Amino acid sequence: MTAAQFKGYYQGYVANMPVDERVSTAPADILNAKVEDLATSVDWRTAQSPKGGPAMTPVKDQGGCGSCWAFSATESIESDIAIETGTLLELAPQEFVDCVPNPEECGGTGGCQGATAELAFNYTMTAGQILNKDYTYTAHTGQCKLKKLPATAAGIKSFVKLPINEYAPLLAAVNKQPISISVDASKWQTYEGGVFKGCPTSTSETVDIDHAVQLVGYGTDAGTDYFIVRNSWTNHWGEKGCACPSPS
Repeated sequence: MTAAQFKGYYQGYVANMPVDERVSTAPADILNAKVEDLATSVDWRTAQSPKGGPAMTPVKDQGGCGSCWAFSATESIESDIAIETGTLLELAPQEFVDCVPNPEECGGTGGCQGATAELAFNYTMTAGQILNKDYTYTAHTGQCKLKKLPATAAGIKSFVKLPINEYAPLLAAVNKQPISISVDASKWQTYEGGVFKGCPTSTSETVDIDHAVQLVGYGTDAGTDYFIVRNSWTNHWGEKGCACPSPS
């Protein structure tokens, strides 16, 4: 594929939406965090939740649909519930694709044409989210089927929006749980493994925030710091579905 074809098939534009009044302020221990006080590495791919058991479901596949926002939100809700309760559920991103309204066209026009994780979180606080087995993924935008399906399996009361591009609060947040982030994935098409070093290195380079993923850890490799990013392009992409970009 060309870069443009790849972007249209696997990504979907992601932008920040206006902050909803239900967004909670990040707690002081995150906002005032100092890097030197945090763990030197975190990896939720292998870490157990505090109450036992894994904190992440297997890597997912968004297919040819710009639903990265729905997958990122679903994954973070799954991880949050696992950490809080010890129960790891596999929830349904297709519910978000079909049912989340996007009247202001934040991040796209909705469904496979793009939206934001914030919209999905807002929706979940009211409607909850159903299990994936009850609302299977189709990689297409369809009619919302909730009235014909079982009751929702999970929900959230609020969510926290972190300060944009602040390093220490980001590390402090992922110490607590995997989180949804928006990234420039324009150069990820050929990534296979190792520390990805294609991130912009100066303010003169164009940054296109065009993809939503889940941040699941960080570390250092031979003196190079990296984040661990869980993607939704199957486990055949990158390092079993994850990437390790350096925080340029």
